[in-house]
Amino acid sequence: VDIKGPGAERLVNRLVVNEMADMEPGQVRYTSMCNEAGGIVDDCTVYKFNDEHFMIVTSSGPRKHVAQWIGEHTYGASAYSTDISAAVA
Repeated sequence: VDIKGPGAERLVNRLVVNEMADMEPGQVRYTSMCNEAGGIVDDCTVYKFNDEHFMIVTSSGPRKHVAQWIGEHTYGASAYSTDISAAVA
């Protein structure tokens, strides 16, 4: 899932459990996403291209569910998410 926009870093920080603000462009971090109740949504790898562009790579099983979950959490984030799985898988 591609995350782009001026609020991309803030959105990714809200979606995953690890801090992303200390990442440099070109770095990759393994982390997980939790729902509001603390349950695990999925584990993922986050790629940082720059402060306004990240890519979240999820496991293949719940891919569509996770892409939808991310999309539901972009509201008001000054960023947008795009499921690019079909283009890169």
